[in-house]
Amino acid sequence: MPSPVCRDDLVDAVALCVTEVLTNVPKHTGSPECRLRLWNTQDGVHTTISDTDSALPTVREPDWCAESGRGMFLLSSTAYRWAALPTPTGKGVWFECRSAPLAPSRARP
Repeated sequence: MPSPVCRDDLVDAVALCVTEVLTNVPKHTGSPECRLRLWNTQDGVHTTISDTDSALPTVREPDWCAESGRGMFLLSSTAYRWAALPTPTGKGVWFECRSAPLAPSRARP
């Protein structure tokens, strides 16, 4: 069995993105119900948050003086890539955070 991959370098980025998307669920759907899935990929962590509202999120220029309105901007600035897709029961917002490439090992003569 392969050993689990440690993603310590992605904890802050994934936590920020998850927090921003999860915060939007009750604000924009009227319900706190959602499903969160995270899994390791070869390059990093893939996350999907699904809810029951069909309205897709949009990225807008944030008002930096306001208390809210920066979530999707932060997601776009932090995640390697993201998208929102309609589903039969609402929508899914997914994003990927990637690890920095590992430096090639140097063989000693």
